[in-house]
Amino acid sequence: MINRIAILMDRSGSMTQIREQARKAYNDILDTIKAQAALTGQETYVTGYAFSDLVSTISPIQRAGRVEKMHSNYPAGNTALLDAVGVAMEDLGVYANDPSTSLLVIAITDGQENRSRRYTPEQIRYKIALYQGRGNW
Repeated sequence: MINRIAILMDRSGSMTQIREQARKAYNDILDTIKAQAALTGQETYVTGYAFSDLVSTISPIQRAGRVEKMHSNYPAGNTALLDAVGVAMEDLGVYANDPSTSLLVIAITDGQENRSRRYTPEQIRYKIALYQGRGNW
């Protein structure tokens, strides 16, 4: 089994009060992924994304053991949560038909969506239902 994981970090202004906790959560999740990959010997890839007004890649896809921890977190702007989920699902979606691949999206957020322009709630619900139906999400 090959694991492909996207970690989404909310860097919007509403995260200011919990920015250090969010950074620590990102690093703790990454440490857990690395430890499980080493323990199981499973090939595991991680991509890190940050989002506020826009979605950006903060760690391009690479083996889990090579992904660096997040050293700083400076929240600002609004929250394009749906766009972040949609972009991550699109990127992982190229592996969706591979039965030997497991796909996972993890979001660290306070959940206050207010900026997405590319994806609507309906589109994300549809994508989630479609992808979950494939059995490897």
